[in-house]
Amino acid sequence: FSRSVDTDPSAEAVVHNGRRLTYGELHDLASKVSSHLIVSGLAKGDRVALLAANSPEYIAVYYGILAAGGVVVTLNTQAKARDIDNWLKHSGANWLFADHNHPELEEVCCTTRELRTVAIGFSDRTPFGDLVAWRQVVESDGDASEVPIKARDLASIIYTSGTTGHPKGITLSHGNLAANVASIIDYLHLTA
Repeated sequence: FSRSVDTDPSAEAVVHNGRRLTYGELHDLASKVSSHLIVSGLAKGDRVALLAANSPEYIAVYYGILAAGGVVVTLNTQAKARDIDNWLKHSGANWLFADHNHPELEEVCCTTRELRTVAIGFSDRTPFGDLVAWRQVVESDGDASEVPIKARDLASIIYTSGTTGHPKGITLSHGNLAANVASIIDYLHLTA
């Protein structure tokens, strides 16, 4: 991602529902997320859950968490509050970025104590609880520098569906993610 930003920040990175973002715009948005997290006290290795549909914001939050040194805990958007709450507790996530209109968000926020929650897509007052509006993140002036990351550092926790038992958290390092991207690029014969 960083290489694409450095090489051609004006190149189109994402097209979603008629909306187009360049690598530069996506990087700026991810930097806002990263800065918000760092300024708000995120420490390297802290778990940050992500409960959002595929969107440019999802991508920006994912990269922003990684840049801040956090561990992305991706959650199934079709899950019920009970399961989401269990995954939040199991992963140790103290942060949650969630679509503001997720049907289980209010219950998750009411049952999970000490959860710092950002409502993605909500621009003004949040509909309930002590949520941070997305606008506060994207309009912040914070300019925190990226946290040094090593290949062996934990990057993501992905929960299995639990079809043969209870869902399990699968951990991926930054090295795992980089190897996966390199493999896809090679397999698909992609070039710049």
